[in-house]
Amino acid sequence: MLKMLWMLSRHIANEIKKTDPYGPGSAEVLTYAIAIKLNWYLCLILTGLLGFILGHFFEALLAIIAFAALRRFSGGVHLKSLMVCAILCAVVFAALPLIPVNKEFTIMLTALSGVIILWKAPKFFEEVNPSCFDPYLKWISLAIIIVNFLILSPVIALSFMLQAITLLPQGGE
Repeated sequence: MLKMLWMLSRHIANEIKKTDPYGPGSAEVLTYAIAIKLNWYLCLILTGLLGFILGHFFEALLAIIAFAALRRFSGGVHLKSLMVCAILCAVVFAALPLIPVNKEFTIMLTALSGVIILWKAPKFFEEVNPSCFDPYLKWISLAIIIVNFLILSPVIALSFMLQAITLLPQGGE
């Protein structure tokens, strides 16, 4: 399936370059960017499918969207393989709603996520698109987490905790 993802990405990139040969980015750069987008859609579809099978469709989608929203501003470690990422994300986000979490633990997870964000965010391995928001990414991330103190969603708390963990040092770092 990974090969199909790259083949489709390469095909789309080549078609774009045929249409606009002088457009920004090489075919290789476009292939990579398209593969990342297709991987996101695959994660979303697989999460929704597994969430539906497990009887928690909306909660599974809430989990992946909360994770992605925080990750957009806080950064974090990436898996080496897009396919492993898609499958692992789908399984984890579909399973999160099945974990029983009470109100107190929801508050604790949300607070711990906030502490990790304050300590480690933002964590980016490549400065691809610097923006005027860069100095505020930590605070935007924290604001996103603070919203869960109002909502008190166990699924969001678990998603935020998973995202915060991706900021922690990995082996050899």
